[in-house]
Amino acid sequence: MPPVDATESPSACASMSSAADGVVAAEHAASAIKESGVRPDLLLAFVSGAHVPSAAAISTVLRRQLDPGCLLGVSASGVISGGIEVEHGPAIALLGLRLPGTNLRVFGSDDLAAIPGHDAPTEKLARVMGAGPDLRTTILLADPFSVPIQALLPEFDLALRHAQATAPVIGGLASGAHVPGGNALFLNDRTLHRGFVAVSIAGRVSVDTVVSQGARPIGPNLIITKARKNLIMQIGQRPAIAVIEEVVNAMPGRERQLLAGGLMIGRVIDESKRRFGRGDYLVRRITGMDAASGSIAVDGLFRAGQTICLHARHPETASSDLSLLLDAQALHEAPAAALLISCNARGSRLFDRPHHDASAVVRAFSPTMPGEQLAAGGKPIRAGGSRIPMSGFFASGEIGPIAGRTFVHGYTACLALFRRATSEHP
Repeated sequence: MPPVDATESPSACASMSSAADGVVAAEHAASAIKESGVRPDLLLAFVSGAHVPSAAAISTVLRRQLDPGCLLGVSASGVISGGIEVEHGPAIALLGLRLPGTNLRVFGSDDLAAIPGHDAPTEKLARVMGAGPDLRTTILLADPFSVPIQALLPEFDLALRHAQATAPVIGGLASGAHVPGGNALFLNDRTLHRGFVAVSIAGRVSVDTVVSQGARPIGPNLIITKARKNLIMQIGQRPAIAVIEEVVNAMPGRERQLLAGGLMIGRVIDESKRRFGRGDYLVRRITGMDAASGSIAVDGLFRAGQTICLHARHPETASSDLSLLLDAQALHEAPAAALLISCNARGSRLFDRPHHDASAVVRAFSPTMPGEQLAAGGKPIRAGGSRIPMSGFFASGEIGPIAGRTFVHGYTACLALFRRATSEHP
């Protein structure tokens, strides 16, 4: 779509409806955006699994009522709007974004095969994405049953590097169904049940990303000396299990208590750095141990020579990690809108109060609403209390950048913040 008046700043409206009927919920949520006066260039729609049978009708309602320049959406186990997280039951959450001075390009997995030409796969993907120096972000939503996401994300990174683009890719995997074909994806007037959908945003907007893995490093950095695929066999020329047990046994009692939330492995992404902080590790689950060989199985691929560190995930750690990252973002001007993608293993499954991640974002960017007041007694935040239009969903895998590369995560909260373009962020 062509760019619009670049003298305007981005604006947005978020809405949500928990009506049991999908079409009625879509009408209610769309009406709220229409009444706000925001005419969305991009409409993001997140629908609970209960509304998947009505997905095509929901798409029709949204396009008829709001006539968005682009429509992108996904089904999920739960949706987010304002400071509210609806983890169970029917709901629809919308984020309508007015993005003056931008070019939006929507595409899906089917579009890659449909474009003729003899380009190499990397060049074709870069062309489909519209990748270039002015690209600000790509939002990617995918069906986990039909998309090999671990193989796809490196292709996106290669395409971006090929086009000399440094824009982050952010998004998540549909979580609205437990069987193939049970999810829904929205791509303009198409309603799909497999593949991926995406939108690239280029031009006069700044997009900052936050990836909170919710884990903290514990113990020293270690060097893998023998590995095969997802198996770490030796660390420092010794059986991996023996080294890990040694590190755990040396921990103070309080740190050892954190391991009740699960022991993780963090792999350094950029080995060229002299020092590594919590944002330098890609955190993965330990999935098994073989006492006979001394090897550990991890949810990821490893090789000899890589630097790793044990990590602990715990509700307190996850909460403080997100707060620290949000504190850094709060030093800048308040965003015009936010997109929040949280793991479906977070929410009330991890924290002792509802709406944890959503309310944390509200507190960070609503200085007139003290965090102590918002969190008092664990009361839910009313959607109308959020100063920042924000919507999102609970994903079965969260997509976001770590150290300039794109990964699919677990137990993570990923956030995209849309701000007006400045001289520092053209």
